Amino acid sequence: MFLFDYGDFKKLYRPLDKEKKNRFLYIGQKPKKYIYGLKQLRRVDNEFVDKEEENEIKLPEDKPSAKVRDLFAAVGK
Repeated sequence: MFLFDYGDFKKLYRPLDKEKKNRFLYIGQKPKKYIYGLKQLRRVDNEFVDKEEENEIKLPEDKPSAKVRDLFAAVGK
């Protein structure tokens, strides 16, 4: 059993529950539009975003024709 604490609400994960509908339970009020991991993703440095121009995407020097549309970082422990 795992408990993920998101501040305003918590997510209880029971991976071995026989009933699939009971594997995820929420404690507290989960916002309707919540994206898991968005806070962590915003904290990660994006190597393709120019620091001076907040939303400007800089292309990698070794691949000037490359286009970066989405960037996601996965961090494991």
